[in-house]
Amino acid sequence: WKATRRGHLIPAEQIAGPGRVVTGVTEVLEIIKDPELAWAFLSQEWPFVDGVARPIDKLKAGEVGEVLDAAPGFGTSFS
Repeated sequence: WKATRRGHLIPAEQIAGPGRVVTGVTEVLEIIKDPELAWAFLSQEWPFVDGVARPIDKLKAGEVGEVLDAAPGFGTSFS
């Protein structure tokens, strides 16, 4: 996210350490191009094979593949 005076802002939950973001966040941003929509995906509960969880928590647990598989479905509607 861009801020007017402070440069880029990153939600604290995405920070893995000094100068590092949680593994998989960059790849999610490649799939969901809009940073605010990507954060909405990462921070809301989402159905996975093993239950409902927030994708950011799955990334922190090392379950990057599951999150990347789910990301393209974010925002799609079913009919």
